[in-house]
Amino acid sequence: LDVAGEVRSVVAGCVCTKRERDSIECDLEPAVAEVDSTRLRQIVRNLLTNAIRYGGPSRRVVTRADNGLVTIQVLDDGDGIPMEDRARVFEAYERSIAVKGVAGSVGLGLTVSRKLARLMGGELSYSYEDDHSIFTVVFPSVPVHEPAFLSMESLENSTLH
Repeated sequence: LDVAGEVRSVVAGCVCTKRERDSIECDLEPAVAEVDSTRLRQIVRNLLTNAIRYGGPSRRVVTRADNGLVTIQVLDDGDGIPMEDRARVFEAYERSIAVKGVAGSVGLGLTVSRKLARLMGGELSYSYEDDHSIFTVVFPSVPVHEPAFLSMESLENSTLH
C-alpha cells in the first residue's frame, strides 16, 4: 500500500474546518507497507482528530521509509500529555485531558489505533519532544523493486525458449 498516498487522502478528507485542515502541514515521502488501507486510514484519522481536538494550532503529518521501516508521525505544538498520563492514554476508556468547549471522547481511539497497528505488525507510541506531541506509527516496509529489463540475450539464454 502506498502509505503516503493514503495519508494524503485522509488529510484531504479530514472532517474539520477549512482553517483546521489548512493548519495541517504534510511532509510525505514515498513509503510502502503491507497494511490494510481501511485500518491505516482509521489510525491516521484518529491521530489527526486528536491533534485537532486536543493539540496546539499547528499540526504536521510526516511519512518516512528508512531501514526497513515505514514511519508515520502526527505532531502538534500543544501542551502535550502530562507525564503521569502517557502510559494510560492507550488503555480503554482513559483520557488525559478535557478541553473546554470540545466534545469529549469515549476514550477508545488510541486503544483501537494501537491494537490495529499491532495487528498489522506495527506499533503506535507517544512522545513529547521540542515542544511537540508526537504520535508515531511504525510498520515494516515492503521493498519496491524496479521491473526487470530482459534483453534478447537474457531471453535466449533462459530455459524458456
